[in-house]
Amino acid sequence: MIFAKQFDQITKADVDGLVSNQIPEGRELDYKEQLPGTTLEQKRGYLYDLASFANTSGGLMIFGIRDQRDPNNNPTGVPVNVLGLSGINADKEMQWLEQLQLAGVERRVPGVRFKAIEGFPNGPVILVYIPKSWASPHIVTLGDIHRFYARGERGKYLMDWNQIQSAFLFSESIAERIRNFRYDRLAKIEAGQDVPVELEGNARAVLHIVPISALQPRASVDIVTLKQNPHRLLPLGFQVRPPGDSNHRLNLDGFVRSSIGRDTYTLVFRTGAMEAVDTYFLREGRIPFPVFEFEVARSTKAYLSLLTELGVEPPILVMLALLRVRGLQVFDEHLRKTIGSGFDRDNVLLPDVLVEELPCDVPKLLKPVFDTMWQAQNKDGSQCYNPDGTFKLGV
Repeated sequence: MIFAKQFDQITKADVDGLVSNQIPEGRELDYKEQLPGTTLEQKRGYLYDLASFANTSGGLMIFGIRDQRDPNNNPTGVPVNVLGLSGINADKEMQWLEQLQLAGVERRVPGVRFKAIEGFPNGPVILVYIPKSWASPHIVTLGDIHRFYARGERGKYLMDWNQIQSAFLFSESIAERIRNFRYDRLAKIEAGQDVPVELEGNARAVLHIVPISALQPRASVDIVTLKQNPHRLLPLGFQVRPPGDSNHRLNLDGFVRSSIGRDTYTLVFRTGAMEAVDTYFLREGRIPFPVFEFEVARSTKAYLSLLTELGVEPPILVMLALLRVRGLQVFDEHLRKTIGSGFDRDNVLLPDVLVEELPCDVPKLLKPVFDTMWQAQNKDGSQCYNPDGTFKLGV
């Protein structure tokens, strides 16, 4: 990132600092004196820039900054002052920019964010943050053209066929690498290898939360900061387990918190991926309803919030698996009776879901996961949701 802080925390002083420190445009930064105009080419120009950031390493566009000109009146990319944008309604302009992206770029770029900062001579500046997209390459299609752009130190450039092909292959490899990570961890949990605690019991629930950024070769988060408040790393099923002590420590993989009873742990890997394993939920050979879904949703929401504080950004995959569960049935704790037919296999890998933006409606996000779990019990779908798709339980 250009600034050593979260996008939401960028201030007027930070923008002024770009000028006072003469920070030039580059691979991850672009200055614009004005917002894009309304002609087709002007709209496309904005989309070319946006797609180029998404297809490369992400970056920031700032509207309302004038850069220096050379003797031929060509822009140099070095900021000279921050004037701001005159006579605009910032909210409407940001909405228009977002709609323009949705209309003119195929494979929507997830995670694009907008921010207006007031206090400049002519009006506010508008910042557009574009994350590196793991769904790339994105193609600009506005007005029946089809162009792929990437970005270098000197700005955007049109991608050639080899670059486009490589981008598609890289995107496909991401899904395979995530699957391999999940399968490898599930196999180790089953075998009791490279796990931070000895798991008791038989059936177990495993929740993986994997940021796509965790696949980068040098991906890392500051796990040491978790020692300052380890109780925020609540174990899966915290609300239903009896009160007790827990352990927390750094280990080779990252930072782990486990219960003294040794039936659960939550691990934050050094890459920012998370793994929560629990056997307490399923200790009686059944899936408690509705508390199981409530706890998975609550834990997922808490873990996503923690990753945000660690500087991890979407997209993030959430994956739930149930191991050693052949024959396990859903059990209604209020009616005290089983309401499912039981799983017909030992291991149930439920569908993964993608978090594209944060914050998000976590229960809504998890509905396909819970629906599949219930359908595996010969039911139409989760009974924790109202007919309109809203979650019955407060999370």
